[in-house]
Amino acid sequence: MSDINVVTAKNPYARPLKDTVLKQGDLGDFVAWLQWELRRSYTDLKVNGKFDYAVKVAVMKYQNFIGIIPDGVAWPNIVDSLEERAAGTVKG
Repeated sequence: MSDINVVTAKNPYARPLKDTVLKQGDLGDFVAWLQWELRRSYTDLKVNGKFDYAVKVAVMKYQNFIGIIPDGVAWPNIVDSLEERAAGTVKG
């Protein structure tokens, strides 16, 4: 997937459900969705559906960027924020 420009491309993965919490060790399309959205800012992040340490660090960086305490867990508000950012409805 490295030759796809995820900064401008539509995310092909399933968005996590409303109350989904993603954390280190999780696997699947919801994690791939998260990686895709995080990769818009952190281009060295691999989209492989595995919530590993690199994803945790990227989540922590994003949490810090939006002004919340970074714990490395993708709570529903993180998913919402990433979706809004991708849609262009949030500045940053």
